[in-house]
Amino acid sequence: MNRNKQQSNLYKSFCEADGSQHIASEYAIEKINRLVEKFQIKNILEVGLGIGSISGIVLALDRNKPELDYTGTEANEFCLNALPENLKEDYSRLKIYSNLTEISSDKKFDFIIIDGKDENLQAIKGLISENGILVIEGDRIPQQESLQELFPKH
Repeated sequence: MNRNKQQSNLYKSFCEADGSQHIASEYAIEKINRLVEKFQIKNILEVGLGIGSISGIVLALDRNKPELDYTGTEANEFCLNALPENLKEDYSRLKIYSNLTEISSDKKFDFIIIDGKDENLQAIKGLISENGILVIEGDRIPQQESLQELFPKH
């Protein structure tokens, strides 16, 4: 099965999961996966894992890349309970923190996806690598405004 068909099938399964009314669009997930491939991303931080649609699809499509390091934040109990079921065997590859301040500032990420809220969003500045890519998924005006203040030239 080709990568696009596999991604589409995975997305459909997330659409049927409990809590799916808030998942990323298929278009957004496709674009994220293209960036991961194009720039050969090795470490990802997702702020707001939700039920795992983005992380689950990225990790499933990149099972042949054991070096892929996926970290995320999530504090919602419903989502935290849904992640193991939704990610299945890929769940063990995911490192989960309640918020950004729990992640060591020694760790730098080449790709950061903002897909949720975090009271400590300013911590992103210390977590993104020098040439890191920052993506905001969905209509997240408060996060966009905060990030524009942190990165005024971008």
